[in-house]
Amino acid sequence: MGQITREPSGVPTRLFGTVVDEFVILLPQTNIEAAFTIAERVRNWVMDEMKIDNTPITISLGIVSWPADVLGVDEIVAAADIALYRAKRSGGNQSQRFTVKPPR
Repeated sequence: MGQITREPSGVPTRLFGTVVDEFVILLPQTNIEAAFTIAERVRNWVMDEMKIDNTPITISLGIVSWPADVLGVDEIVAAADIALYRAKRSGGNQSQRFTVKPPR
């Protein structure tokens, strides 16, 4: 997933110059269903392979499709953020697709 730098403690702190807490994976020519499948693979890989003191690390992912869901760059980021925080509020450790109306 790119170069991860480490602090002296050995804990990854940055990915592509941004805090590891949030990052972007671009999947050109990939529909939303395939993107969701890939996101789930990434989420499961992180949970299976990355641990701190034998405790699995979990992640939440927000998925948006361009141009199907949004038009501009700012809208892409905002939509991904909406889906990400929906995943976190729903218990975390999951992937959520952006939808105009949130599921009930």
